[in-house]
Amino acid sequence: MFRKSRAYTQPSLFSNIRFQFSDSVAKEIESPNKWYIQFHTQVTSQIDEDLFRPLFNSAHGSPNSPIRVLIAMMVLKEATGMSEVSFFEDCRMNMKFHYALGLLNFDDPIPTVATYHNLRRSMKKYEAETGIDLMEAVFQKITKSQILEFGISGSKVRIDTTLIGSNIKYLSRYELIHETLRVAYNKANKKTNILIDSILSDEEQQLLLELTKLSADNVTYSSSSEEIQARLQKLGNIIYKIIRHIPSTFSEYMQVLHSVFHQQYEVIEDEACLLPKEQLKASNIQSPHDTESHYHKKGESTVKGYTVGLFETCDPENGLNLLIGAKVEPASVSDVDFVKPALEMSQEILGQNIETLHSDGAFYSPENQDICEQNGTTHIFGRMAGYASSLDYAFDEDGNLVVTCLKTNQLIPAVRVNTKNPDAPPKWRIKTGKKPRYITEEDIKSNILRKSQANFPKSVLNIRNNVEASICHVKQPCSNDKTRFRGIYKHKLWTFARCLWVNFRRILKYLNKIKPKTAPLYPIIQQVNINEHYRLDIFSIFCILCIKTLNICRKMKLFLPQ
Repeated sequence: MFRKSRAYTQPSLFSNIRFQFSDSVAKEIESPNKWYIQFHTQVTSQIDEDLFRPLFNSAHGSPNSPIRVLIAMMVLKEATGMSEVSFFEDCRMNMKFHYALGLLNFDDPIPTVATYHNLRRSMKKYEAETGIDLMEAVFQKITKSQILEFGISGSKVRIDTTLIGSNIKYLSRYELIHETLRVAYNKANKKTNILIDSILSDEEQQLLLELTKLSADNVTYSSSSEEIQARLQKLGNIIYKIIRHIPSTFSEYMQVLHSVFHQQYEVIEDEACLLPKEQLKASNIQSPHDTESHYHKKGESTVKGYTVGLFETCDPENGLNLLIGAKVEPASVSDVDFVKPALEMSQEILGQNIETLHSDGAFYSPENQDICEQNGTTHIFGRMAGYASSLDYAFDEDGNLVVTCLKTNQLIPAVRVNTKNPDAPPKWRIKTGKKPRYITEEDIKSNILRKSQANFPKSVLNIRNNVEASICHVKQPCSNDKTRFRGIYKHKLWTFARCLWVNFRRILKYLNKIKPKTAPLYPIIQQVNINEHYRLDIFSIFCILCIKTLNICRKMKLFLPQ
């Protein structure tokens, strides 16, 4: 059963954290400039728990644990980079974490590890069924309120992507096939294994039995390349016999086995044959333990994981710029596919059209340029991919194409080509050497766009560069650019938790530029809204007043009558 929680827990007379310290220490602990006080103000208290109402039964079941505490714990865990055991221990024992989560008493219960993971599983299931990412919705609502609170202009936005590796081992081709077959056989029930054994010959059964006992490393280190190739052929025939008799819908692991076989083999005359390496795709499964990760090579580095796109405001007049969106895709997805989502997500959060989009040349494509023009957005990307043409294109008053050679500054005659299809895009033919050269409308647009980008001053082109710092901040806990997670949804949770933390740190730094002269003695109690059923009971209020009166009398050296 869903039940909304309070922004703060009910202060207790005997276990309230504040009452364990003197006034001077309490002023220091509850200073509004402290990160844990501001974290509760900017993140924990801003979490909209109504978003999670569909995850719970409206009529049956025990009440849920506080959703705002659980989501705030997810953000804090990815902020600290701590192990799960250490993090939950700190949540129970660390006073700063108590304040950050809105727990005012030492004995306030912390949600258990099982409750924490049950919520994550429910969020993943809900996203698979509805396509709604609740962590993204939380990020959007919090960021919206922060943008309104600090008056951040969203007319200028910058975008960039980064690659992160999944928490999987780098597997060779043989290791991938070996491990997939081993996992599928070990995870199958007894009836399935009996059926598999009945399909295979005695020699194949013996080989499959060896797979369950040996890791792929044991085989590759002790075998020559010729032996590995022969073994790959045998494994292919074994898998082919299995998938012909057991459908992919039988289990999750059998589905992975089907996919790996069709990605790595082809069937010729009823026999499995390895595909040439040239025909393998970057979108193929890279590990049976994370089937959603893809392969990508950038320069000399290779990644098996995901691409994370980050979008943030970049108006120089803003005193504060925040991350306003993020998108996680498999590593094989190109940068050009992030422009449209960036504009849609940014406009939804900012509530205004994006006037200028800053990126590098990898985000340019004719389709993206059309999208920017339809939205009234100027796309500034500095340097386009490829080399500048030695020809310059322009149209005269009559609409004829004028081609100029930039090296010789001479005009080159251009003749429009007549095509059989009247709806085909226009094309022109010029002759610069022995063979004719054809110019398309896309070539002309790219040339004109390249010239327009060169006219922007360097100060404008450099606005994009600071997005690299945001990428560095988000990836800060990653070791060797790898996360601790497997699967795209866990990487989405990690990404939005990190974005919330990065935004919070920027806000904290911005607020600390102007420190208040005096800190309120009870900032948390003063923020309690009686209208929201957070009122203190009469006995607690009476006890607080009595303690305060006794402290004042003691300081003034006054003694109450016996």
